[in-house]
Amino acid sequence: MSARRLPRVGAEVTVAYLGMSVAGVIVRVEDEGRRVTVATEDDRTIEFVLNPASARFLGGEGWTARLIFDE
Repeated sequence: MSARRLPRVGAEVTVAYLGMSVAGVIVRVEDEGRRVTVATEDDRTIEFVLNPASARFLGGEGWTARLIFDE
């Protein structure tokens, strides 16, 4: 298993909700890579935080959005 790369500004990502997904770009990285802000193609700005238990970035209202790196 390879190590996950650190998030970087400008990286293309997908924001996955329960019933849909939308493309986005990371516009800010904070807290040593554990917090990122994403601008989506539908003009939303969503903050994601790395969940230490699942090792996934979760965000949005009610933590219902998941961040997928398009690498």
